[in-house]
Amino acid sequence: MFNAQEIRDEIVDYIIASDIASSDWYVGIASDPLTRLFTDHNVDKEAFWIYKDAGSEECARAIGEFIINKYKTKGQSSVEDSAKGYETAQYVYAYAITGTTKQPAKDKRTVSRRGK
Repeated sequence: MFNAQEIRDEIVDYIIASDIASSDWYVGIASDPLTRLFTDHNVDKEAFWIYKDAGSEECARAIGEFIINKYKTKGQSSVEDSAKGYETAQYVYAYAITGTTKQPAKDKRTVSRRGK
């Protein structure tokens, strides 16, 4: 398993490599990242997205908070899954916000460029 800094760096490198402004990305934590990405946030599987197993909710939260604060992404590093009955949210995920993705109302923004 990777350590927190390696996970953080991999996600940040992916965001930077996309050539999409970091402010047009959403970062969150989840216990089931694929459901969060493709069902809850309606991310296109051909768009820019990434997730990593941080090993614990505490580590995932710290990574999410760091990326949100330092790179000014949209997102939440709180446990969004708690209402669904999940015990832990050990995954950190990120995706490029598009016209079809769903974010909480306070975080809603769209970008025109997407792709793989």
